[in-house]
Amino acid sequence: MSSLQKIEDIKRRVSEKALNHIKDGLVVGIGSGSTVAIFIEILSEYIKKTGIEIITVPTSYQVYFLLLNKGVKVSSLIEHPEIDITVDGADKIDDDLQLIKGGGGALTQEKIVAAATKKDYIIIADYRKYVPNLNNEEIVVPIEVIPMAVTFVRNEIIKLGGVPLIRNATKKVGPIVTDNGNLIIDAKFTKISLKKLNSMLKDIPGVVETGIFANFATCAYIGFPDKVITKKRKKQLTS
Repeated sequence: MSSLQKIEDIKRRVSEKALNHIKDGLVVGIGSGSTVAIFIEILSEYIKKTGIEIITVPTSYQVYFLLLNKGVKVSSLIEHPEIDITVDGADKIDDDLQLIKGGGGALTQEKIVAAATKKDYIIIADYRKYVPNLNNEEIVVPIEVIPMAVTFVRNEIIKLGGVPLIRNATKKVGPIVTDNGNLIIDAKFTKISLKKLNSMLKDIPGVVETGIFANFATCAYIGFPDKVITKKRKKQLTS
């Protein structure tokens, strides 16, 4: 089995773990990313096999179309402002279930759905995303920014000790544009409290949201080549 196939197998195994939380009648938030795309495939097969009925709330256009193409019922946060559980991925996750998200540019909608989740916010990830303590790491934080403020915000990030870089697109000329019509700054920081950093970044006018999810995840399934480890904690108030 190739290394790519092994990673795909790990993503499938953590997705199967998350599937155990899916029950008839739930409103389910669906995050973004490659691992969640595999979860959507498994979820679709499970719905067809069991006949259960759920409503999903996607966090991006990518996920919206994936769900539609798989025949899964899709709604919105406008119609369902309270979500039972959410299944999402992460760019980085640590032992305290602190997360860095936003590699796919959907951080704002992902955080809104996370905040609207009343029971479990479940993370599925492979071992490459895991570190013991994100506060002790060099991290890159995605930050969604209103376009007119991008230069101002970049300068403010430098004052905080960060190294900002506007994220460019790969198949179009110019920067990435989010589903909300904003830009993304990826800012590198070294060994800093994520909760403190999140607060400082949110205080900058023009910042819409950050990819720091410090107090959202209640359960995580992290896949390794030989096992899947489970981490849990009670839902905390968001900051």
